[in-house]
Amino acid sequence: MKHGLLSIAAAGMMVCWLVGSAWGQGATEPVADPTAQPTFKPKRSMAELIKSIKDAPDAAAAGRDYAEAVKIDAKNTELCEAYMLKMWHFGKYRIAYYPALQMTKKDPTNGLAWGIVGYYQAMRGNYLKALEPTLQAAKCMPDDAATMANAGSLVAWYESAKPQPKISPELKSLIDLGKMGWSGTKEFADGLASYGKKIGDVKKKADALAKETSEKKKKAETILKEYKKLDGEFRKKYKQAVDQAKNRKNMLNQLADVEFKLKAKRTNQLIQRRNALKKNISSASKRITEFEKGLRSLRSKGAKVRRDLDAAKNALGKLPAKSSTVRLSFECRRPGADGKVTAAAPKGNPKGKPKGKPKGKPKDKPKDKPKGKGKGNN
Repeated sequence: MKHGLLSIAAAGMMVCWLVGSAWGQGATEPVADPTAQPTFKPKRSMAELIKSIKDAPDAAAAGRDYAEAVKIDAKNTELCEAYMLKMWHFGKYRIAYYPALQMTKKDPTNGLAWGIVGYYQAMRGNYLKALEPTLQAAKCMPDDAATMANAGSLVAWYESAKPQPKISPELKSLIDLGKMGWSGTKEFADGLASYGKKIGDVKKKADALAKETSEKKKKAETILKEYKKLDGEFRKKYKQAVDQAKNRKNMLNQLADVEFKLKAKRTNQLIQRRNALKKNISSASKRITEFEKGLRSLRSKGAKVRRDLDAAKNALGKLPAKSSTVRLSFECRRPGADGKVTAAAPKGNPKGKPKGKPKGKPKDKPKDKPKGKGKGNN
């Protein structure tokens, strides 16, 4: 009995020890989530990828490095700036725009980032959206000739726009401060003046176009009046010719009736009546002939006037409907291309091709394996 109790106690202690071990292990080790994604293990560090982007021989290689780097840290400021500079260097301003937009938020003092954003919007014709980033770029990069020229042109565009676009008080203050501080800068002053000259040239063209349009309208109106006058005369003569033809037809019927009566009985009254009808019929025929001749002449004149009217309308239709809305564009220059701020040039040949002939003998191409039975040749 005593031996049996000892066995039960020992078994109970073993169960408690096993349960306690399992509980302790569960408390110290987290349970694996079956739905969790495997952790990304980069082959290269962020520093290595940024250096690779800076040394990339082309935009495609830089894009591959950037795609790998964003998996590590998409918000890395150094990565964003390196990719922006590289795409800008290769002329990919549409791709450089997005990292540049991020850089304006990460580092508002980055003038080139502001310049790229403004350049992108200006190239798309969104001058109002290009105005603020370009002025911010000019504030950060006053030594960059292209940026200052773009700023001057955009300020001139804003001041000449009718109706003037609505902008924030902060942007209006930036324009006023810029004009005061940059008026002595040659590039800004040239951009402001050259765009103003273009506006004057466009205004002259618009005025000349308006004058030409007015003259052609007057000519078309004069021809139209002449055409309406001829059309009225034609209708009047045509009605007279129709009435005269009806009158002659009635007189011919009367003449036939008088001739029929004369066959039965000849009287002086009937003879006089017959002679009078013949005379009137002859006169009516002459008038009808004259009317027909006049109608042909009017028809010929009307056709000519109609052609002139169509030509005048076509010439008028080729002119712009609103000469005052002529779109004016300016030559937007690449920020950082003329001044101190420039993208780092890639090392080596830009296209990634080695210069000159390779040293040493070229390696022989591997010979094709003979066909036959073997691995992979079943």
